[in-house]
Amino acid sequence: MACKKPVSRAGLVPPAFTAACLALILCTSLTACGDDGGSANTPDAACVGATGCNGACEKGNELGVGAYCTAGGGECANTPMRAAPFCTVDTSNTDLQFCTRTCTTNADCGSNARCASDGSGPSGCFPNFCDDTTPDAGP
Repeated sequence: MACKKPVSRAGLVPPAFTAACLALILCTSLTACGDDGGSANTPDAACVGATGCNGACEKGNELGVGAYCTAGGGECANTPMRAAPFCTVDTSNTDLQFCTRTCTTNADCGSNARCASDGSGPSGCFPNFCDDTTPDAGP
């Protein structure tokens, strides 16, 4: 599955992504976060598929930013310490399916991700590998 490039060279994110971040703020303000004992974000040996943007075996970074998720699937609740508890497709009509979190700086997003916004709302973490239009090949 191809990953569309939603971020312009100016670093702007489409309004749908920003709307998703607004929902994340509401969700995380109502839910306590704690350590779920998550392990390293390497693909499971049993996983068959690609990694990278929209890759079914993608685990994301050390916070889970960029981990693959599905609408209503609840996968983002399993990110390390529930640090990236929101799936972009739960509240947005987007082709990008990954776990994210709100942010104010790039440091909030962990490695290989950045804090991005279109200026119309809160910022959200965006995995750098989604800039590429092709997911990485699976093992």
